[in-house]
Amino acid sequence: MEFRLTSSQKSFYSKGYAYEDTMWNHSVLAVFDTVYSFSRLNDAYNSLSSSHDSLRTKIKETENGPVAYVEDYEFRNFPCYEFSSDEELDEWAKKTVNEPLGLYGTLINCALFRTPENSGIFIWAHHIVVDGYSCFVMADYINNYLKN
Repeated sequence: MEFRLTSSQKSFYSKGYAYEDTMWNHSVLAVFDTVYSFSRLNDAYNSLSSSHDSLRTKIKETENGPVAYVEDYEFRNFPCYEFSSDEELDEWAKKTVNEPLGLYGTLINCALFRTPENSGIFIWAHHIVVDGYSCFVMADYINNYLKN
């Protein structure tokens, strides 16, 4: 099903905020004191994605202009990273979140990580599908999933 872009989404699109820079990216670096398996972390994000259509939103151009649609949910395996320290993780996250996300590809990305003492999920997304409040909702959902 296709639907028209919201006024905010139209503004992003019409002003060309698709590729210029990364100031439109939002990110969640959810770090847990428990070292969870990559499989458990992967399941947590897949549960989040299957429950929230907005995380599967894509945009495409039509003869009447851009429209949004929700991709069907499919279980995915996300990249996994082992870091030797929190500093190494922070450096990687800062670099990764600054990679531009265009409007016609993946609007949200996920990676799983572990350090010697922690594990977590790093999510970065274009602001057209995620806002600051959404970041808290995602982190809370994942935290509750992992604790239950």
